[in-house]
Formats: sequence, C-alpha cells, structure tokens
Amino acid sequence: MTAITTVTTASKLADYYLWFANDVGSYLSNHKLQKLLYYAQAWYLAFEDTPLFDEDFEAWVHGPTIPALFYEYKEQFDWKPI
Repeated sequence: MTAITTVTTASKLADYYLWFANDVGSYLSNHKLQKLLYYAQAWYLAFEDTPLFDEDFEAWVHGPTIPALFYEYKEQFDWKPI
C-alpha cells in the first residue's frame, strides 16, 4: 500500500479556513488565523510525525506567527476581520 501525500502550504490552509469561516457566517482575525494554523501544524505533527506545511513559525508577543502570511493579511485588512 502506498501512502498518499498531499502537498499543502500555510497559505492554502489559510484560504480554506477563511472560506469556511465566511461560509458559516463567522470571521477570522489575523491573529486567530495564525493560531489555527499553529494548532493544525501541531496536531498533524503529533499524529503523522511529519509537518503539514513547510513554513516556520516565529515566537511573537501574541503567539506563534508565520510572518509572511501575517504581513500579507495585515497589508490588506490591517486589524479588521479578514
């Protein structure tokens, strides 16, 4: 049996989270999005023993953050919900 590998990125996962939040009538802030990505990475590592995506988190004051993704959404939305 061969293992099926899915190539994903933090950006693709963020797009999915944003789509889902909008679909159910909710919203995500930039910080909440970062935390969801962090938890997804942690759980995937715990169960699959391999990272879900390659991007690295940095320890920021308000929690773990992928800087490139944070600044991408900050530029568009500043501190408003995404």
